[in-house]
Amino acid sequence: MPTSFADAARAGAESVGATVRTWKPEAGPAGGWLECVEVTAADGYRNTTCLWGDKGSFGRVTIVDPDLAARADSLTRELRAALVHPAAGAEAQGS
Repeated sequence: MPTSFADAARAGAESVGATVRTWKPEAGPAGGWLECVEVTAADGYRNTTCLWGDKGSFGRVTIVDPDLAARADSLTRELRAALVHPAAGAEAQGS
C-alpha cells in the first residue's frame, strides 16, 4: 500500500510505462509538508504536481508548462503564501 502521494503516483505511472521523479522540498515558513512528483509519459508528455499540507490547509498545484516545471516547488510555495492565511483570532487561540 502506498504511504504517500509520491508512492501512489509512482506506482500508477510506472505501471503504464511512465517515468517518475519525486522530491520533498522545504515546505516554507508556514510549515507542514510539501511533496512534488514529475511524471513523464512514454510519449514525452510531462507534468509536475506538488502538494502541501498542514493542520489547517491542503492544496495541489499541477504544472504542465515544461518551462515552469523546474520551479514547481517554489511556485507552489508562492501560491500557498498568497492563498492561505491564519483565521482571524487564530493566534490568540493558539491554533
